[in-house]
Amino acid sequence: MNKIILKKVALGLFLAGYSISGAYAADTVSTKTDYILGHAPLVNSANIQPDFTNNSIDIKVLNTSGNPIAAGETVKNGYTIQLSYKIADQDGDTDPNLQTAKTVRFAYKDKGASNYKWVEADSTSEANGVVTVSWTIPAAAIGSRIYYGVIPNTKYGNPKSNLQVYGNVFNSGMPGTRPEGEGGMNPTDENTGTGGGDTPTPPIDIIEPDTNAFAITIYEATISGGAVTMSGNSLSASSHPEVGKTYAAKVTLDENNVTKDITTQFAIQWSLVDFNGDAINATNSTSADVADLKATSATYQDATRNETVTNIAYTIPVNNQVMTANNATVTGLYAGAQGFKLKAEAIQRP
Repeated sequence: MNKIILKKVALGLFLAGYSISGAYAADTVSTKTDYILGHAPLVNSANIQPDFTNNSIDIKVLNTSGNPIAAGETVKNGYTIQLSYKIADQDGDTDPNLQTAKTVRFAYKDKGASNYKWVEADSTSEANGVVTVSWTIPAAAIGSRIYYGVIPNTKYGNPKSNLQVYGNVFNSGMPGTRPEGEGGMNPTDENTGTGGGDTPTPPIDIIEPDTNAFAITIYEATISGGAVTMSGNSLSASSHPEVGKTYAAKVTLDENNVTKDITTQFAIQWSLVDFNGDAINATNSTSADVADLKATSATYQDATRNETVTNIAYTIPVNNQVMTANNATVTGLYAGAQGFKLKAEAIQRP
């Protein structure tokens, strides 16, 4: 067999001719990946340099005059919580439409409720990249802890959002995180803090009542079928209750310039106070106050509920029938309830 010997030059020409032959031209060789991943956004306190590892926020509480509370000051309903943050995104993604602010929720446990209620913030503002959301604490939150939740978001990016950041408004330390969409579950203190930024430090972590926002008024009343009905006749400090008549107490709240009847959130305690012997022609006579009088519980319809209110009504008895709540007859009175002032006190139910 004859061997074919090709020189290097000939081989090069042969291969060149082969590679440019129209009959044997190769397609372009390429590959591609899945979508490029960036980094999930975080929220940062306004007072720190960008931190792409830890979430942090600022919390400020304003009293009803709009001034920040002092360290150790009690927080009351009607005060405003301000949550502030700036977006920290390692890829430079931004949140021009303030989508993050729209995810902010605050949580409190309403009276008698077993679960926390999550509500939206009231307003949002932005200045120099720092976003502030504000929420006024309602009277329903009295006695409750307050929690917050916020989900960092950007307009674009992969991923464009992160886990929910949440915490107890008045706990120290860094906030916790949990999956998005679980804002309705009950929060716990074990893995939550305020967020590492500016934070108020009240001595207690539950909301106290702002007594200036509440009022209690005594009305003439009737009881029928276990329900109490109050007339339009209210008693002022100069009114004289009468023996034999029934009176009931109504509790109202002035919130956001609206007066709301919230009587069912309370129990009522009646007392005879400030005895004045001159009022019954017993000059210089004295008698001790009679606290916690025997009264009548009845159902009552306030602005939101129809429930039994403990001791809502009191009927002033004749002289020898004044009794305390434990069914003890009160002795030593000159003229029964006469000569005393009638006092009603509202005690908030747990």
